[in-house]
Amino acid sequence: MRRSFSCSPSLPVSSSSARGWDHHNGLQNVHLPYMDILDSALGEFYMLLKTQNTYGNGTALEDVTLFTASDFGRALVPNGDGSDHAWGSHHIVMGGAVNGGQIYGQYPQMLTQADGTSDPLNLDIYGNGVMVPTLSADQYMQRIGKWFLQGTTGENWSETLQGSPWASVLPNWLSVNNWNSSSLVGLI
Repeated sequence: MRRSFSCSPSLPVSSSSARGWDHHNGLQNVHLPYMDILDSALGEFYMLLKTQNTYGNGTALEDVTLFTASDFGRALVPNGDGSDHAWGSHHIVMGGAVNGGQIYGQYPQMLTQADGTSDPLNLDIYGNGVMVPTLSADQYMQRIGKWFLQGTTGENWSETLQGSPWASVLPNWLSVNNWNSSSLVGLI
């Protein structure tokens, strides 16, 4: 992962991917080593950003925001020695603009309907640990996009109008933009 990162001011957007997270089997043996690799890569990247100067105005950490993205989460109830696909997932956001050290959204209880809970905030609709997220991926990406568009006309895009550019960039935006949206205020 380290080689794919760049702190060059001429490259404002960069991406990296790490494959092998689809743990239907062998979760106990595979997940922790992957988390160790991710932790090391993010730690090294953070330290690199702290040492890189940008535009003579401080460190790259102040100008860079890193975030994770995934198209699915994992069920909390095992399927044997792995975990099946689910809706809710967790993401990492780091950088100088991030108001960190917090959980945004509502962290799920580690209970399922199979455990006998009927708490509506648990949101386990099938009883197999498939959690319905309290924030949508579109809301999360809109906050990242709004930060990225600072200083451009996109900074003032309407969040509520039918013709809003957010609705064309984020397909579910008009359905979810007010769904627990106060939970993401202050992320960036």
